[in-house]
Amino acid sequence: MAPAAVARLEELLCQTLRVTVTDGRIFIGSFAGTDQPLNILLLNTDEFRLGPDENPDGRYVGQVLIPWKLVVKAEVQSGGENRALDAYL
Repeated sequence: MAPAAVARLEELLCQTLRVTVTDGRIFIGSFAGTDQPLNILLLNTDEFRLGPDENPDGRYVGQVLIPWKLVVKAEVQSGGENRALDAYL
């Protein structure tokens, strides 16, 4: 990775990310890092499954590693608004 990209990823450390995956689940947790294939590691994470029969309150899942190939959308949550993660990359 280019040094500028690494610096931008470092800015995201400990920020709250909202990651939507291909099956519709949404993970909200603190960004702890990534690996070479860009899998996302989140800490203190809650999982939400939205739909008529699902629990809108979510469930605590703790630490998760989300494969990049499953990510549909990744956003940074700050100040009550969501910003797309690609603004950082």
